[in-house]
Amino acid sequence: MNKVVTYQEELREILLTMNELLSKHVEIHDKVFKRGLLSIFKRIPFQEYAREGSRIQSDIKVLQSNLSLIEMDGTKEDIRIVNVIKDYLSRFAESVNKLTQITKSLTNKANGVDFSYKEYNALTEEYNECEQYRLLLGDKMNSVGRELLN
Repeated sequence: MNKVVTYQEELREILLTMNELLSKHVEIHDKVFKRGLLSIFKRIPFQEYAREGSRIQSDIKVLQSNLSLIEMDGTKEDIRIVNVIKDYLSRFAESVNKLTQITKSLTNKANGVDFSYKEYNALTEEYNECEQYRLLLGDKMNSVGRELLN
């Protein structure tokens, strides 16, 4: 009798890691875009945010690689879940990339490199579009999460 191998546990771990990465991303987002009045007197560590964004991007690539391995050998159900996660991760990676571009550009601006308000607005608009698309996929992702984590 053939034993069916399933990757449910690995997929759960991927989801938990994604949740940690998303929390870090939201934290960076809030620090960049939701500053209070008192923060105008503080130095904002955009370079630190850019480094953290780069780390998140690297971690996403590892997750995408792990998903590709599962996709090659998983059950139909595993592959269905992998496809939902890959779609979401792809959009999440785009959002992280745009936010990292913003923080790198703001780091450069703080160091005297020209970065106009028009360029900032264009990048921010692209980032917001990525975030909106990622959020649209959130319902599917949450549904898969409930399946795996319950």
